[in-house]
Amino acid sequence: VYRAGRERETPANLLLAATLVEVRGRLLELIRRLPAAQPWLEPLREHAERRLRDLLRACELLLCEPVLRPLLAKAQLLAADERRLAELEEEVELDARRRPRELRAYLRLLELRRRLREEVRMLGGEVEELGRTLALRITLDKLYELYGFTLLLQALADELKPRSARVDSEGRELKLETGRGEVSVFYNALPERLESRVAKARALGLIDGEVDRDLVRRLRGLPDTIVLARLGEGERRLLLLDYKYTDDYRYLSQARFKALAYLYEFDADCAAVVAPRPRRGSGEDEEALEHRGFYDRIAERGGATVLIDSNGKILAIVYADPREDRVESALKALRAVVRLTFS
Repeated sequence: VYRAGRERETPANLLLAATLVEVRGRLLELIRRLPAAQPWLEPLREHAERRLRDLLRACELLLCEPVLRPLLAKAQLLAADERRLAELEEEVELDARRRPRELRAYLRLLELRRRLREEVRMLGGEVEELGRTLALRITLDKLYELYGFTLLLQALADELKPRSARVDSEGRELKLETGRGEVSVFYNALPERLESRVAKARALGLIDGEVDRDLVRRLRGLPDTIVLARLGEGERRLLLLDYKYTDDYRYLSQARFKALAYLYEFDADCAAVVAPRPRRGSGEDEEALEHRGFYDRIAERGGATVLIDSNGKILAIVYADPREDRVESALKALRAVVRLTFS
């Protein structure tokens, strides 16, 4: 596009230099706007900054071209003046229309400029979204939830060996196609086709009147993860999981009662509590003290399954310490739960 010698300060060369200055300024602004990240998200922030700086270096390299470098001061003034920049665009386009054979490259420059500015604008939106992610305060409870969910997905893949996996359009359901049928995984979402005994119940005031049915429906539970399988000949299997980031015996006992309630409410085959191994007690809780021996004994086995009744319902406790040297142990325990539920 550009020309050398005395003719280098052409409208096209100025527009090219001003465009590069614009892009450089926008990239610098995006880098400055990247917020500090939580420690576990710092690698993501560093990767994003590296990519932006790579683009910045490419832009600065072009500005160092012998023909464009002398135009840098004027290009900086143009880049800061939207009105003058628009006039320069019109001038370059008019030149190209008047002399299409000689100045055909000018039209490509204009098209490139529009595309480049649009892509930088879109990049800005992506950086803003990334910034919201980096600034997000993720609690340890939520982080442990994600850890447990990741382990479960690996256990499902190991045991069920799905042929394919896809996520529905709303991002609420992960569908796994296996040799025996379809398995759906829901994270913090309750599918409409999963009935809750509580949601269908009636509630009557002790003195008078019936409680609004919609209010009763809202009392239904919401397990952290639901794994619903439709196997051959209409067979249904249901696994429910709750993740509890606690090493307190009392809270583990409470989580166990909640899992038992899920077994009844949703008529599940297995309800599991995934938690680190308990190591402490809080307050005087006689019930938790009574249970402590059981929780300690099953620790060396990675957890336990409790066969509730003759119908085969299972309560599972899975110990999954969030430590690198305990990942394989937690995976082994979750694989056993998946096997028991879907075998």
